Amino acid sequence: MNIGILIAIATICTYIIVGPLVLFAIYVFIDRLAQGYRSGSQNAPSSKDDPALWGKQEVKMYVKHGFLPRPRPPQK
Repeated sequence: MNIGILIAIATICTYIIVGPLVLFAIYVFIDRLAQGYRSGSQNAPSSKDDPALWGKQEVKMYVKHGFLPRPRPPQK
């Protein structure tokens, strides 16, 4: 075979094998940078915002109204 064709095949195989690993490494790096911003905001979610922490009453209210009604602030 011609040496040019062998080099082209080797280059394509290298990109096929190493390319996804490089893309994954870039993804992990960007995700790690984003974690710094997320961890600084709130560590524990509020029970009003997280449906996994809702009690029986909140679930019933959500099913009935389609949203969780917020209590009105006290009027002055």
